[in-house]
Parts: sequence; structure tokens; C-alpha cells
Amino acid sequence: MRIAAIQAKLFYNSTGTFSENALTGRVDLWNSPFDSSYSTLVLVELDGLPEYLAPEVRVELVARYIPFDRVKGGIRVRQVEWIRNGSEDGKAYAAFWLKRTGCNPVHLAARIVGQRRRVEETIQFGCGE
Repeated sequence: MRIAAIQAKLFYNSTGTFSENALTGRVDLWNSPFDSSYSTLVLVELDGLPEYLAPEVRVELVARYIPFDRVKGGIRVRQVEWIRNGSEDGKAYAAFWLKRTGCNPVHLAARIVGQRRRVEETIQFGCGE
């Protein structure tokens, strides 16, 4: 089993909708808090899982960034999600919610607990005039 991909989707408070994957370069990440997006949903896609897992698989996400409402003083957010079942095609997803994102890059590192391999991505947020 392995991490196949990471996706990041901006949540728009004014509409209750999500953006496309912000890691593709097709989403405008400049001044996103001014577009009513203050948080990001990160999805870690797993591949090669059996349909029924015993024991469960734990997925860890570490995010490092400076929240949009700070000038300096980065934070490190570590979250762990449990995957109890795969699908017929061997896929499963772990979802992580990051708050106060938007003006500074967010560095993501995901791994399956117990494995050394990490998948890393950076959401290239930015703010200014």
C-alpha cells in the first residue's frame, strides 16, 4: 500500500463550495482570504489497499505554515486519520482540515504510519497588492 497523491481544496465560506485541486496550478491562490477562503481540505489518496483492513491503517499529515492572520510565527499542524476499509479498486482517502490558510505557502508531508516514505507538496498561497 502507498500514498498515490495529495489534493488540496480551498473551502469558500460564502458559498459552501470547494475549489478544484489547488496543487494543479489552475486555482488562483493569490489573496485567497479576500475571496472568502480561510481553510483548506487536504485529501491523501491511498492505493493498493485491500477492501477490508485488519488492522486499520493510520495516515499522518504534517503541515507547516504561517496563518494568514499573522505576520510571522509559523505553526506545525500534525493530524492522524484512521482508514478502516479500502474500496473494490484498492483506493481510500484520508481527509484533513487546515484552518487559517491563505497568504503563506503551506508545506505538506503525508505518510502511512509505520512506513518511511513521505509524499510532500506545497500549496503556493500568497498575498499582496
